[in-house]
This record gives sequence, C-alpha cells and structure tokens, in this order.
Amino acid sequence: MSVPPDGAPVAPTSAGGNGHGPFTGPFTGPFGGPFTRPPRRHRPWYRRWAIWAVIVAVIAGATVVSDLPQPQSLRQQATVAAGVVKEIATGVHPCAYAVSQSFSIYRGYTDGTFPKADRGLVPQYLSEDQQACSFENTAIFGMSTITVPSSPAGVHLSALVDTALEWSTSDANGAIVAIRTLVDHPTNPKALKELASRERSLASDHSRARRELRAAERDLGGAQLPGVGLPTLPVSSRATS
Repeated sequence: MSVPPDGAPVAPTSAGGNGHGPFTGPFTGPFGGPFTRPPRRHRPWYRRWAIWAVIVAVIAGATVVSDLPQPQSLRQQATVAAGVVKEIATGVHPCAYAVSQSFSIYRGYTDGTFPKADRGLVPQYLSEDQQACSFENTAIFGMSTITVPSSPAGVHLSALVDTALEWSTSDANGAIVAIRTLVDHPTNPKALKELASRERSLASDHSRARRELRAAERDLGGAQLPGVGLPTLPVSSRATS
C-alpha cells in the first residue's frame, strides 16, 4: 500500500477484496497469503448434555407444579362438601325408612291398631328392616367408603359419616332387634330396656349429626349444606329407661 504525502492510505485496486467494487481479488492474510477463517470450535459433548439436562429439568418441574392440587375457593369447597352430604343421605336412606317402619309396626302392636290380617308378615318385615340397617346393605357399605376432602370442613364431614354409621348399624339395628323380640313377647323386660336405650342413642346421634353439619357449614363461610336425612323417631310408650 502506498502512502500519499498527506498521510492518507490509498486503497489497493488489484489485490484483496470480495469480488465487488474495486476489490476484485481474494482476501489475503496479514502476511500476503490467502485469508482463512479460523476453525469453528465445537462444545464438548458433556457441556451439550448438561444444557439438555437443565432444559428437561425445567420442563419436568413445570409439569409437577401444574399437577399439584390447587387451593379451592370456599364456594368450590362447599360444592364438594354438599356432594359428600348427599352421599351420606343416600347411604342412610334405606335404613331410615326401615327403622321408621319397625317403630310404626311396634306402635301398632302396642296400641292395638296394627291389622291382624297382616301380622303374619311382620317377622319378614322386621328381618328385612334389620338387614337394611347393616353392612349387608350395599348402601350402608357404600357409605363406609365415602371419601371426604382434606379441609377443616372435611374433619366434620368425616365425623358425620361415623355418626350416620353408628346411627344405622348400631342403634337403629339394635332397636329393630328389640322390637322383633317385643312383638312376640311384649313384656320382656330386657327387650324393653334395650329399646329404651336405643331410642336415647338414636336421638343423641341425630343431635350430634346436626351439630357436625352446622360446624362444617361454619368452616365453609356459612354455606348451607343439604340435610343428612336422619328421621326423628317416636319414643315408644312402653319402653322404659
């Protein structure tokens, strides 16, 4: 390259360039040889795998976070709780009907209003009633498998399931057993005492179920839940404490 007097460099016209404009020759290196691009350096394999491992870990972490249970609003919790209570009511319904029928039969026997023509069917009726209030009944068994939510209201709903099971399989069942004895032996003292005890327990279970239901409603911000369906049973006039 020549240098003019004023010190400004003069562009070459015959060597060097890119094929466009005044530069028509090939690029040249600093020492006059052909210009060569330095070879491309590849990342080591372990660095590439490390990057992919990070990407996969991030995706997997996002998937796990998205699969975690999300907090429910009170309205959503109330909807779930209402579904649980309806399951309890469905499970206890056959026994509620059965024990009400048994008390009605016994009342008819004690006051003399039960039709004599139907008395031959009473043993069968009472046997079926007792079975309806036991785990042999699929509805009762299904009630024992109800899943309650893991929430403050769920604690009370779990207790409600237990109360409904005690009401049906223990106290209602026991009352029907006593009635079966009393229709044949009206003055049997042991059966009379047992029936009176079961009546008190049934009433206590009924009150406890209402308290548990109200407690669940309070934990749900005052949401109103459906009823369980436990009937208020009449007190037998001949049962003694």
